[in-house]
Amino acid sequence: MKLNPLPTRRRLLQSSAAGAGLLFLPPLSGGCTRPSIALRPWDGPSLDERDPLMVALGYAVLAPSPHNAQSWRVDLRRPGQIYLYVDRERLLLASDPLSRQVHLGQGTFLELLDLAAREQGFDPRIEYFPLGEYAGDVVEDRPIAAVSLVPDAAIAKDSLFGFIRQRCTNKLAYDGRPLEAVLMVYRDGRRSLCLSSQSGCPLTCTFCATGQMRFARNLSAGEILDQALHFRRIEPIDHVVFMGMGEPMLNFDEVIAAARRLPDLGITHRRTTISTVGWLPGLKRFVDEVDEPIRLALSLHAPDDELRSQIMPVNDRYPLRDIIAECRRHVAQRRRRVFIEYVMLAGVNDSRAQARALAALLGGGDFK
Repeated sequence: MKLNPLPTRRRLLQSSAAGAGLLFLPPLSGGCTRPSIALRPWDGPSLDERDPLMVALGYAVLAPSPHNAQSWRVDLRRPGQIYLYVDRERLLLASDPLSRQVHLGQGTFLELLDLAAREQGFDPRIEYFPLGEYAGDVVEDRPIAAVSLVPDAAIAKDSLFGFIRQRCTNKLAYDGRPLEAVLMVYRDGRRSLCLSSQSGCPLTCTFCATGQMRFARNLSAGEILDQALHFRRIEPIDHVVFMGMGEPMLNFDEVIAAARRLPDLGITHRRTTISTVGWLPGLKRFVDEVDEPIRLALSLHAPDDELRSQIMPVNDRYPLRDIIAECRRHVAQRRRRVFIEYVMLAGVNDSRAQARALAALLGGGDFK
């Protein structure tokens, strides 16, 4: 595994330590809007600490890391020097690639150590892979970095040091709103996730349980991706459909931001589908702005405006002719057919006449 320092001074290399006689760094508790609660276990070094290296470590352990796993261990057995190792038991093998976890999480640790050393008037000398680089993507039991501090009265301090204990987190306190995500495993081996874009839904389709709930709020891109990560940590996944709670086109920016990150989890754009009831402003943006081969699905459920307005009130605002026209524009512009979703409701939308009307509405090969 070869990790190249980034062009900025933010060295995104993770740090850890291993072996007997080492300092083991426990995980923080999290889940707050400001880290005052999360950082209580490690609120910086003790005021009685005099060893500058230990002071720097007291700040370094406040570093964020992938999934808050904090996969670092620190070897303190060498006077004036520490060796940093990856704690392989804290790496999440079923989620992020190992190289990414090592590169990102350990780098934040080293960056905070750098800031704290400079604040004390020391030049942090960091040697990467002092006993040799890893072979391929295997995390070996060799140090990822060696760090020593050299006194330097002229060393430049960094104003970012003052923010180490004041940083914000994007993990908001859980607000108790309902949220649903489903893993669907098929006989042919596919593992498809159904993700939510909102908590509740404001569109009140009569046949939809979510539509009968009170609408709470839009989900952030991070909250959407967390649904996928939850299942990705358990087993591989290869397809995603945005067909859970909510209307994705009412939360267009966050949904598209999440969809564009799904390849990082192993889900390609061609295996990602975004469904809409036909919320026209968002649908138009999807056609005009989304260049990636993300699939589009139309939640139709009726072949004519009269019936569709009865079971899907959004049709009063955006009738079928406008929605179908926009879907055909998508096909013409992107050369990708639109999937049709149609729930068979006994005695409501399942007659032969309605089937013929549906065929006439969707004819021409633009839909599947």
